[in-house]
Amino acid sequence: MTRMIVTHNAAINLTATKGGSHVGKKG
Repeated sequence: MTRMIVTHNAAINLTATKGGSHVGKKG
């Protein structure tokens, strides 16, 4: 279960990093 949470957080972090610039420009 801990592994799943870590993987989930990593995916969220990747998405946040990828969309950070886009979101920053928009908002």
